[in-house]
Amino acid sequence: MPKSATKSRFCDWVANYTFPDGQKVPLIVGTYDGTRDPEDHLAVYDQAVLTEKWVDPVACHLFPGTLQGYALEWFTKLPEKSIKDYEDLKEKFVAQFAQQKKHRRSHLEAHLIRQREDESLSDFIQRYTLECQKIPGLPESQQISGFTLALLPGTLQDDLSAKIPSTFKDAIDIAYNFIRSKETASLVRGVTKKDKSGGGSPSEEGGRHGNRGDERRGERQEKRYGPYNKDPPAVNLIKSPREILNTERVCATFKPPSPMAFKSGRKNMDQYCEFHEDHGHDTNACRQLKLEIKRALDEGKLEHLVPGAKQVKRDPTKRTFAWQRKVAEEEDDDPGEPEGHVYMVHG
Repeated sequence: MPKSATKSRFCDWVANYTFPDGQKVPLIVGTYDGTRDPEDHLAVYDQAVLTEKWVDPVACHLFPGTLQGYALEWFTKLPEKSIKDYEDLKEKFVAQFAQQKKHRRSHLEAHLIRQREDESLSDFIQRYTLECQKIPGLPESQQISGFTLALLPGTLQDDLSAKIPSTFKDAIDIAYNFIRSKETASLVRGVTKKDKSGGGSPSEEGGRHGNRGDERRGERQEKRYGPYNKDPPAVNLIKSPREILNTERVCATFKPPSPMAFKSGRKNMDQYCEFHEDHGHDTNACRQLKLEIKRALDEGKLEHLVPGAKQVKRDPTKRTFAWQRKVAEEEDDDPGEPEGHVYMVHG
């Protein structure tokens, strides 16, 4: 028996195996220093074992060559002849560096993912897909239900809830079709608006070009003094503008919004407004929607969303809305209970 074999960490049948010439570990395997998940390193090394068709003794002898740093120090301090075969080596290796194993995510975590208020649908689809890939063995049914629940309230969530897709790919296809339909509708509105401006004869075109400066000044003046360029007075409500738009019946009476205008001529495709049904800004930041909500408040149609609305009605000092002043006027016209009687003698 060679002297080196007597100091081997492997048992005799592995240590005494005649090592064939030309056996090398592929560069793709890399090295392990004890700071990463040991199963990741083993997965790559096992693939090399299968590809090169190594027998147990060869796999054992080549494995220490992939270790460095703390991992190599661990191996060199193992007792002599303490490793029986390749499977035993892998068990000892994983047990030693078990604290470096990655956290195994639960299937329930798929239902904890939520689309952010300022996150576009396309960005959320990519983020949700990547998060699900980190959950091993996630059933497709949970992937579909988690995606549906994670969406912000709206038409897409309603469609996926009404008819549940059979596969996650179908759900993603429906979501992308929804995005494309919104973009197409936005383009159609833009073309329609351009057509309404008309296309005249060359002389008319020249006249329009000649008055371009006046038109631009008029547009700037309209933008400056237009009612939609001022934020309405802030009113604290128990629902956000998006929630009001998606849940309150009075929203069906809202005046259709005018098309979005962009100073730079480019849309912000990362933000989407459900009131405009177009990209450019977030629903909760839509000025036109806030103005319509303010108008409905003044008409008393959303008074149930005002915190403490009942108490405000009874306190004249806190009446700020038109519907509250109207109630106050009606209360002032009511004479109330009589405090006494006046008797008169006539004739």
